[in-house]
Amino acid sequence: MNKKLALACLPFVCGAAFAQETVTESSLETVVVTGSRAPAEISEIAASVSVVDERRIREQLALDTNVLSVLDVAVPGLTVSQGEFRNGCRMNIRGRAAQFLINGVPTNDNLRRSTCGSLFGLSPHAVERIEVVRGSTALYGAGAPGGVINLITREARSNEIEADVVGQWSFNPHEREASHEYNVYAGMGQSLEAWDYYAGVAYNRYGVRRDPNGTVVPGTTFDEVSAHASLATRLQDGELKFTALFFKQDPDDVYSTDGSQLSGARFAQRVFVPEPGNPYEEQAETTQAVVTLGYTHPEILGHALDLSVYYHDEELIQRSAEYFEGEVFYFDSDADNERLGFRSALNRTFKLSQGDLELVYGVDLLRQSYYRPQVDPASGAVIGYVSPEVILDQYAAFAQPRWQVGRWQFTAGVRHERFSGEVGDRGYDPTLPRVATPGETPDFDLTLFNVGAIYNLTQTLQVYGGFSQGAEISEFGRAARGASDPAIINLEADASDQYEIGVRGNLGAVAFSAAAFYSTSDKAADLQADPSCVGQPLCPLIPLRLERELYGAELTFDWRVRDDVTVGSLLTYQEGEAKEPGAPAVAFGADTLSPLRITGYVEFRPFVDWQNRVQVSYIHEMDEYDAAEQAQGFLNTDSYTLVDFTSSYPLGRGRLALGISNLLNEEYVNVTNQASGDFFYYLSEGRRATLGYTLRF
Repeated sequence: MNKKLALACLPFVCGAAFAQETVTESSLETVVVTGSRAPAEISEIAASVSVVDERRIREQLALDTNVLSVLDVAVPGLTVSQGEFRNGCRMNIRGRAAQFLINGVPTNDNLRRSTCGSLFGLSPHAVERIEVVRGSTALYGAGAPGGVINLITREARSNEIEADVVGQWSFNPHEREASHEYNVYAGMGQSLEAWDYYAGVAYNRYGVRRDPNGTVVPGTTFDEVSAHASLATRLQDGELKFTALFFKQDPDDVYSTDGSQLSGARFAQRVFVPEPGNPYEEQAETTQAVVTLGYTHPEILGHALDLSVYYHDEELIQRSAEYFEGEVFYFDSDADNERLGFRSALNRTFKLSQGDLELVYGVDLLRQSYYRPQVDPASGAVIGYVSPEVILDQYAAFAQPRWQVGRWQFTAGVRHERFSGEVGDRGYDPTLPRVATPGETPDFDLTLFNVGAIYNLTQTLQVYGGFSQGAEISEFGRAARGASDPAIINLEADASDQYEIGVRGNLGAVAFSAAAFYSTSDKAADLQADPSCVGQPLCPLIPLRLERELYGAELTFDWRVRDDVTVGSLLTYQEGEAKEPGAPAVAFGADTLSPLRITGYVEFRPFVDWQNRVQVSYIHEMDEYDAAEQAQGFLNTDSYTLVDFTSSYPLGRGRLALGISNLLNEEYVNVTNQASGDFFYYLSEGRRATLGYTLRF
């Protein structure tokens, strides 16, 4: 086995490879562009990086087609607390917001906390692997204080025409009414000498979720379609590649709660579809499009070159009906979120002393705009603003050297960003509530640093440590709302400092990783309810700045007991607290930091090709709040244990799979923090069965 590749083998890759009949060097290669902005193996990155490969993804999709749920049991350090609310996002890595990428292109923004729409705007069956950088990273600047999640889509592998077909049917076996979910995916591609292509389409019908008592879980049923395509051509020594993604979701029924209930009320027993519904609900939809044009060349003036231009557009037409104090009220808004960007990276290696110095450097440009007016759906007229039009331009330059000498690797880097913003005049009407006066906002700068070291203890084992800064800015749309003078809007760039040490590698048939981290920041971006509208049906959130301190440890372990049996585990431990100006520090709840979580699994084959997996997740109780804090709405949570089972067997030219999630049908509470100190909670979904067939030829 290639020594360098052996170091790159993390448990998520090794565990999947060990479960196969044979192990090849190519199956152990872990080339990660997310962690370095240039092709690199995990062994060359002084940070915690996880790669969830295609086999592990498909295994978890047999249980749940929510990408966040897939990651929740495959990657340590994550907190997924949003449940079935796909229109929101409480996805955190090590207690901080993550940057979402599709094929390396950032698809969420600095203008508001992302809705995770980019993760749901792509069929999970089209994803080939997922790269996760855990912890703040200076490589991506503002917007990645918690780390990066990069979804890599399927590409052609063969010079013969190849096709993928997936069909899935999922339901609650105890209360089947309206619980059915259907997923269909079909893709086709080919890799030829001078060019290659791949295209896929998907349809998903999403049904209601029910808790173990049979009560509907809050959420939305919907139909959605998506398509993705890639086309690459090789030009002499370089390659030109075009990729595109389109997504459309049509919501159906919204299972809601009464928003006037006090914090901490158990909503699960009072879930309903508001009647009468919004008379314009047929207008509601969400669409997303991502287009990228990239060019790579292995050698130009001694450099490897990587350039890309991308455009991302996300549109939301919201026509909702909600309950407040027992009365139905309607809320109608249109949102338009656009991003136009350019990214570049040049890579060159120099001889330095007794080792090699690799330097990656480049510039990034990005223009973001966000506009969300409240509208009269009958006429289309603007009647208010969730967010006025805001525009933010970002200019960044970065440099990342890596020096390898003997058993040591040293990494460092700096990224400098300059931001200029403005409040636009789109839909501007000074007579409307929450209007913002158009004009330029103050410019600001941000400089981030990182430094790290890796030491190879053996050919298959290494230790590493590092310091890295992530960053976040106050949400522009909410900060601008109602501003009479844009010159006083201060977006307050804030860097978070993270320190990390870890060990990873292989000892015979055992692959493992362990890491500990400490993170702190002075002005972390958060949200709070606007105190001026307490008691009203719609109370927009406004920015909040907090001091934050977080620390924790993560562990993964995979052991190939024998050719047909693999066991493994994953552990996440996190603690932390936040402090508002002039207030005492308060511990984070389960919505921000996952309580102690341990997931264990065993994979076994009773006979050749019959693959089975049992995984058990234990989530410890969170008991941080005293009686006074609980009276303010802060919620302690109980411990619970989830058991999942998957089984697959070859049938014809494909593979038949059965998955049963929450096998014990256990009750547990899902916590959602809609605003600072304002918790909603409800029983999460009970048992669900999924039957699927995957055909690849």
